[in-house]
Amino acid sequence: QQLIRAAGRSNQPQTSAQGVAVAKRAPFGYEVMQTASPLISVERDALTALLQSPQLVEPVFDTLPCDTFTHPALAWMHAIVQQAGGQAQAAQLGPKLWVQQVEDLANPAIRPLLNLLAISALPVADETKLGAYISDVMANLQVQHLDRQIAEAKGRLSRAEANGSGYTDATIEIQQLEAARRALLAH
Repeated sequence: QQLIRAAGRSNQPQTSAQGVAVAKRAPFGYEVMQTASPLISVERDALTALLQSPQLVEPVFDTLPCDTFTHPALAWMHAIVQQAGGQAQAAQLGPKLWVQQVEDLANPAIRPLLNLLAISALPVADETKLGAYISDVMANLQVQHLDRQIAEAKGRLSRAEANGSGYTDATIEIQQLEAARRALLAH
């Protein structure tokens, strides 16, 4: 009951002035909780881990650029947690105080998603394996971001003149990004 109300819904159907049932929209970003997209799931799980088990999230979280998160609601949530102090602050405060600090900074439109992320179960039942799971999620999140950067660099490479400086720069960038990707995958 409380979760439903927190998500901006009520048990009573809403009606228009004409007496016709009106469906209320789901809260902003709610669909990320229902998606089967593996890309969005990794982004969602990274934020869920930071909210619930910040001490297990690697400090590299604080270095992730905003475009690491591709869904607008998750990108907004990332910006809020960074504004609240990021992983470093989260690890010091602990989950309960951390979620409260993030909620205090959050716009009311995104609070239902924050609450859902804060209570959603991570897909690891064994507490001893949670750290390894979160480490894998963080590596996958970084790999996804590197994949997008590699694709962008390859696009620039395909548009560059064969012997121009843009071609050389894009080639070097691709090599560096792919080396960083391989290092994360070897993780």
